[in-house]
Amino acid sequence: MRRSLLLLALCATACGDDSAPTPAAAPTALAPTAPKEAPLTGLAKAKVAVAARDHAAALTELEALFATEPLALPLYGLVAIESGAPGDVLGRLTDEGAPAGQEAAYHRLRAELALAAGQPELVAGIAAKIAATSPETAAALILQARRAGAIPPEAPTAAEDPFVVAGTNPDPVAAATALAALSPTDWVAKVVRAPILAAGGQAALAQADLQSLLDAPPRRRRQGRHRARRHAPRRAPGP
Repeated sequence: MRRSLLLLALCATACGDDSAPTPAAAPTALAPTAPKEAPLTGLAKAKVAVAARDHAAALTELEALFATEPLALPLYGLVAIESGAPGDVLGRLTDEGAPAGQEAAYHRLRAELALAAGQPELVAGIAAKIAATSPETAAALILQARRAGAIPPEAPTAAEDPFVVAGTNPDPVAAATALAALSPTDWVAKVVRAPILAAGGQAALAQADLQSLLDAPPRRRRQGRHRARRHAPRRAPGP
């Protein structure tokens, strides 16, 4: 009997009391939740599409930024060329689609796409849109079209700009000399005349033009701000 009681006591001690409450488990720490990234918008979204070579999406995003983002128009031109169909992209840009304050940049882009698409005959009409407010840019675009063979030099359509007349001279030395006598302030005109200068023995002036653009990159300017200085003759150095 005593042996049985001892065994029961040992069992109770070893096994414990089933009625005793079980200690509560320690709470598990929750892993921190990563903050949600804000969706990409604007130029950042367009750049992602460009990086992915999704040309259609990139063009659509950039078109929505024409009026607010200075980089939208030049980036649009690069995407259009990269797409391999600049003529199709040109068809998306209507005459009336220029954002306020950026008419010159918009129509310059259209002219550049026309040249890239092998349609220089369209450039004269496009340049006419900005001839009154950005005459140097318009003249530079006409000169590019003429040199591409779209408008024969002997068939002028209107009173010719001296920049166009100088640059279309068939004699490369005479063309460079005539262009060197002009002082365009518009960066497009400087870029267009640089290779003509270099081909006609005026490489130093061409390099100086391009270096000036590197030192002071072009900024967006008000239309016609430099109209009064248009194609002013170069001043002779003082004694």
